[in-house]
Amino acid sequence: MWLFTRICLMMGLCCSCSDDNPPIFATLSGTVTDYETGELLEDVMVTLTPLNITQRTDKTGSFCFDNLDVKQYTIAVQKAGYHPNRKNVDTVSGEDIEVNITMTRIENEGKN
Repeated sequence: MWLFTRICLMMGLCCSCSDDNPPIFATLSGTVTDYETGELLEDVMVTLTPLNITQRTDKTGSFCFDNLDVKQYTIAVQKAGYHPNRKNVDTVSGEDIEVNITMTRIENEGKN
């Protein structure tokens, strides 16, 4: 019995050290909306740091970053007429993380 247990443990250790399993990456996706109206915002510049990858939202206010290493990222959004906003996100191996960000309009100073 002792020999059988030892063989099973050794096989388990060898299997866990194997490089046969490819690394699993994470995906960050989401939408950008107007804080007050809930309107989906198109053509928002979305920057992912620390990678400094930038893309723009599509007609549905959507963005997607895939094949990301598992770590913490900051998603920053900018659009003319709106205050910039950012959100910190922790990714999880093999998970699709959904991040929805709102933006607030800049009020015109000369408006009454």
